[in-house]
Amino acid sequence: MTQRLIGAVLILILAACAPATPAPSATGGAAPAPAEQRDEQQILRVGVGQITGNLSPQASASAVEQYWTLYDNVTHFGPNFEVRPSLADRWELREQNRVWRFTLKPTVTWPDGRPVTAHDVAFTFNEMIRANWPVKTYFAFATGATAVDDRTVDIVNSAPDMSVPNAMTRLWVVPKHYYEQVGADGFRQKPMGSGPYEVVEFRDNDSIRFKKRSQPHAFRRPIAEEILFKVVIDNSQKINGLKAGELDLVLQGNYSGAQTEQIRAAGLTILSYPVAPYGIIIPQAAVELHNSPLRDKRVRQAVAYAIDWNAIATKIFNGIAVPASNFSTPGSLYWDPEAKPWPYDPARARQLLAQAGYPNGFRIETGMDTTAAQGIPDTVLAIQGFLRDVGIQVDINPVEFAIIRDKFYGRNGQIWSDIYTLGTADSTGFFSNLRIQWGCGRPIGGAPGSENYCNPEWDRLFDGALSEPDPTRRAEMMRRAAKLMNEDLYVIPGLIQATPHVHTPKVRGFNPDNPTAFNLDSVYKIK
Repeated sequence: MTQRLIGAVLILILAACAPATPAPSATGGAAPAPAEQRDEQQILRVGVGQITGNLSPQASASAVEQYWTLYDNVTHFGPNFEVRPSLADRWELREQNRVWRFTLKPTVTWPDGRPVTAHDVAFTFNEMIRANWPVKTYFAFATGATAVDDRTVDIVNSAPDMSVPNAMTRLWVVPKHYYEQVGADGFRQKPMGSGPYEVVEFRDNDSIRFKKRSQPHAFRRPIAEEILFKVVIDNSQKINGLKAGELDLVLQGNYSGAQTEQIRAAGLTILSYPVAPYGIIIPQAAVELHNSPLRDKRVRQAVAYAIDWNAIATKIFNGIAVPASNFSTPGSLYWDPEAKPWPYDPARARQLLAQAGYPNGFRIETGMDTTAAQGIPDTVLAIQGFLRDVGIQVDINPVEFAIIRDKFYGRNGQIWSDIYTLGTADSTGFFSNLRIQWGCGRPIGGAPGSENYCNPEWDRLFDGALSEPDPTRRAEMMRRAAKLMNEDLYVIPGLIQATPHVHTPKVRGFNPDNPTAFNLDSVYKIK
């Protein structure tokens, strides 16, 4: 299926849910009254699949809407990954394309009244590199940052990197003076950002409550007085919470087709974006460490042939997903337009297993890791059933997201099972978040056996694409890297899903330019 055709199919599929760039009331919900009145109590209650382990940028490269409440970043996204000013007013490429110079706004302050300066940005950037913050892997060639003066900071790279302004959308800037005073552990306990909100309550794996600061922000004008992020994993609880008024907005759900119909029937507004590839990962280092049959490419091919993704898309998602040909977001640079979804062919799967020495199949002893935060249970059960039908037995390991997070970053000695399910999306327009997990030696500093994929040619192509100033050559290198990963088959594309956000008819102003990187400044409630 070509890229254009995939896009067309997804547009047709999702037309019942929302346009590609939805208006604030995409489908469902009440039409605005001629004289709407805002609710006196602007307390926004937001359901999420998980919250970050702590609010220091050391913790995660995701949970963007939670970090953005407390912090400012250097740049931010408009539509289609257009990079716009945030803390930085402007930026330019210098010195043989190896240095990006950012000039900051002059009027932003920390909660203690001190100005936000280039020294804070440089300190944050250098600490990110020194301490291996997860966001570090958005910066493939960064060697450090230097404050030229109070408003000017240089980001220095060992090679040209065209993705740096995009990646700076994920650099949550911390105050140098305070961080040095309390240390990394102290900052985790009591973080400080220049954003418009402060933390008033943090409950691990449960909720975060923010309250708007009394002092106005220099350039952001948030409306909600309080924002509560609440972990809600079960989809029925999400829908019932919205219907009962216990939640106002639920971000990035993973609903079945039947649940989507239920949402629409309840008069809730759903905004859907075809951005989320979902599939099976066979971590290369783990299968080698465990001497798994999945080391054999023929066995991995058998897994690919064994699963009827079209049936999953049709019967579980009622057509709001399509089989994926790439493990990437449609339209991303990292997309091989010549790739096609793997056909469902259980007979061929059994034949390949026999050729690999497993005529009677085998058991994946480690089980299959999965988390409800990244896939609905029916999908995982269907994968298990299709594998069983060709002779591959595997138990399902439901894993808490905190453990998944540790495995994701190779922390605390955690390594993957021999197979796991994963959903992701392009976070920068360069799909540079792949470098968090993929490539030789990734994740950086991870436990032995945590490396997902190592092919030096893939590293060369992907990193070369990040360095390439010419957009046409850059896209070609990215596509060649995607083709190579598709051929090696440690990643088996499954579905392209719509990533939905759902809110009640009383919510206004929620219309994210970028479905995976946005803040909630413009969101408010009416009576």
